[in-house]
Amino acid sequence: MRPSDAAFEAYTGEYAEIYDDLVAGLRTKREQYSEIAGVIVPVLKEGENNILEIGPSKTDNLRQALVRRGIVDSDFGQIAEHEKFGRVELYGLEYFPEMINSRDDFSVEMVRGDVRMVLPFADNSFDVVVINSVLLSIDYEDLEGCMKELSRVIRPNGALILSELDSCVGEEVSGNVLKREVELMSLEYGQGFVEKVGFYFDLGRELWGKYSLKKRSDSVNRVITASHDGFDANELMDYMGLVGLQPDYVSRTYAGSYHLLRGRKV
Repeated sequence: MRPSDAAFEAYTGEYAEIYDDLVAGLRTKREQYSEIAGVIVPVLKEGENNILEIGPSKTDNLRQALVRRGIVDSDFGQIAEHEKFGRVELYGLEYFPEMINSRDDFSVEMVRGDVRMVLPFADNSFDVVVINSVLLSIDYEDLEGCMKELSRVIRPNGALILSELDSCVGEEVSGNVLKREVELMSLEYGQGFVEKVGFYFDLGRELWGKYSLKKRSDSVNRVITASHDGFDANELMDYMGLVGLQPDYVSRTYAGSYHLLRGRKV
């Protein structure tokens, strides 16, 4: 996501906090990253692996998901002697300097850059590249160039893991995510939790309209605007094919509102 520099400067110091409140801490977001990690693990090779996430913001959701799967160490971001994988290096490319500066996690090497431009990495640098909810904010005319750059930095037999909003879901995503969030909270705290806090599964999007973070969400949306309304899965697979990536996994994630695809570099 990348509003104009002027708009972001007006939000400096507040945007990262709002993003954390709205998205980063959601159980649904952690569930999404657990599913992303599950798609990463089968393509990791024996020996050293480098993983790049595009637009991780100030969160470490990907690292934590890999920690839960025993792929990286909870303290240092890597395991020297994994039973199958060796050293796993984590990198992040972030557009907003505020997102980088506000991170307290030093186990991910952060680089400032713009995915619409030439990426600041050599050819064939990474075994896996992850991009989640970023293409949505890129103009259609820039998408093919962006995908070419992502493919360029992936090693042969490496993979691109891509998760983007389903165009058929559109604005319903807020209600879908909130409903799933309540479901996950009820699993964590007990089935009676939903009634105790006054949430009901069938409210969905209507409840989101009353949610306490809605006002903050509206203020963020004035700064961050999507370039389009999401993607069809076939459209995303076509973009992969254009840049030499062979789709080999297609599913759904984030309360069923996002596509989750993997493409292998052939």
